[in-house]
Amino acid sequence: MSIFLINPYIYQVTDTPVEQIANAEAMSFNAGASAYMLAETSALSGVTEFSISVWIKSNNVGTGSSRTILSATQGNISGVVILDAFQGQDILAYVGSTTKYNRYNGVISEGVWTHLVMVYDGSESASGNRVKLYKNGNLQTRSSYSGSIPTNAPNVTSSTYIGTWALNPGANIFDGEMDELAIFNKALSGPKIQQIYEATAVVNGVTQTANLFTGGLSSSLVYWNRMGDS
Repeated sequence: MSIFLINPYIYQVTDTPVEQIANAEAMSFNAGASAYMLAETSALSGVTEFSISVWIKSNNVGTGSSRTILSATQGNISGVVILDAFQGQDILAYVGSTTKYNRYNGVISEGVWTHLVMVYDGSESASGNRVKLYKNGNLQTRSSYSGSIPTNAPNVTSSTYIGTWALNPGANIFDGEMDELAIFNKALSGPKIQQIYEATAVVNGVTQTANLFTGGLSSSLVYWNRMGDS
């Protein structure tokens, strides 16, 4: 086994079975404590495709304001919200601004670990098909659509945040836990997403996450925050 640091958030792990990848930690976010993180990545800026994979467990579904998973800003004028939860039990997936989104209803259960993948593919001919959402490996049905989702993601000129609204850090804070947040610079296929979801093993009662540098995923993985794991 070999491990070396690519950046503060990505560790290259080669030839390592999932049983040997520690996954004992997750990051907790408390909506009342202004807990959020900066994601030092430009992977979402000006691209024609990307995918975001994350495990979440929400403490607050269906009440209060939206709870942001990941967002970025284009200057200080318009938002580029990448994955946003929850208005009711909805997930809203944005690229462009808050007027350009796909909405997916009823995909989150409170207090349950759920795997979500948002896929953005600007090459899709129909604007409403450019943003897709997968839950636990399965493509979700879009319930509503608004605006014209662009063929290129806006150039992000400010920071990318985990767990808060980037235009107003400290607002719309996620309430719960997140783990294994990863960004890929391509629109992952359904089988690849299913591979990520299914590639786990329970070791000593703890669910271990797949090595994202295996199975052909390594060439497109540009950000991997293990949320406290080694």
